[in-house]
Amino acid sequence: MNTEMDEKLREVFLNRLKELIGEGSARKFALKAGINETTFRGILNGSLPRLDTLMLIAKAGSKNLSWLVGEIEEKEAWMLAEDAATYLVSNDEFVQISFYKDDISAGHGNAVNYEKFKPLIFRRDWRGFNGLNPDNLLGAYVPGDSMEPLIGAGSDILFDTTKTHIEDGKIYVFNAGGDLLVKKMEVGFDHYIAKSLNKNGDYKDRVIGKDEIESLNIIGKAEITLPYRKL
Repeated sequence: MNTEMDEKLREVFLNRLKELIGEGSARKFALKAGINETTFRGILNGSLPRLDTLMLIAKAGSKNLSWLVGEIEEKEAWMLAEDAATYLVSNDEFVQISFYKDDISAGHGNAVNYEKFKPLIFRRDWRGFNGLNPDNLLGAYVPGDSMEPLIGAGSDILFDTTKTHIEDGKIYVFNAGGDLLVKKMEVGFDHYIAKSLNKNGDYKDRVIGKDEIESLNIIGKAEITLPYRKL
């Protein structure tokens, strides 16, 4: 990492860390996060935290790791940690889940771009996986509100790419006619209906007829929203 990027990352991280502390004390936040107070004060004074410490800070602030360190020039979230890359390669306690570069629409559709970047990092034993294989998961940002209240506007979602057979009433990420969507799917005799959940918005059902089914690309079944909620 070059010096200029290093300083930018430090500045973003420290500003967001101070935002998490808010009006409270560093001591109280360190206690909440389960971090030694001396270590925590060192971080506030510019020391680079280890990856596991970054994760504790993010969890204590109810934020994801990507938010905590910022997204400067599309650098991966773990770059701030001084030994994170080596730690990840040598220790299978953690897993990286890649995210799509472009947003997935919960509204009227976004153009598809399958480029991936900025992996988020999770412990393999995170209870939120609840039987899911994290190696099969991908993530995406959902800015729209059509799937509220189940998927809130501005949520990240994780979806299982091995689950591409549509089950009635389940939520899927899919490409239909060049749009990347996340919707509840209802199975008809010779068609599917992609439904929004938000009753307060102007969101119409999308009927995927038999002429479109052959080109319908189911990318995966939505499983988890972040902040955490099992779908």
